[in-house]
Amino acid sequence: VNGVPSRASITLDITGGKIFWSVDANPDSIRRANLDGTSSETVLTMEEDETVRALYYDGSASPAYLYYLVTNTGNVGDLRRLNMTTSAIDTVVDDSSALYPESSYSMNIVAGCLVS
Repeated sequence: VNGVPSRASITLDITGGKIFWSVDANPDSIRRANLDGTSSETVLTMEEDETVRALYYDGSASPAYLYYLVTNTGNVGDLRRLNMTTSAIDTVVDDSSALYPESSYSMNIVAGCLVS
């Protein structure tokens, strides 16, 4: 996929044949495309002061969820999930000041951990 920044968060939906990535812009967004790079589209646009730090796609159950970690300029972070069927957004961890905005994160939802 052309135009994916080097510090983008990336996750895959192998079964559905999709790649998801974050776009560092103002505002940040989450995009997806087919694994061959075609059919690129915006899935979600963040608020002006939010930065996407990590992504994880969980297609193991129905509905599938796209988990994403965002931080804002007030150094507060939320772990959220997007229902891929209804587009509803749930906050999983709310306003955690323990999430450091300048850190890199990886998510392993199956193991139940967020690693900095």
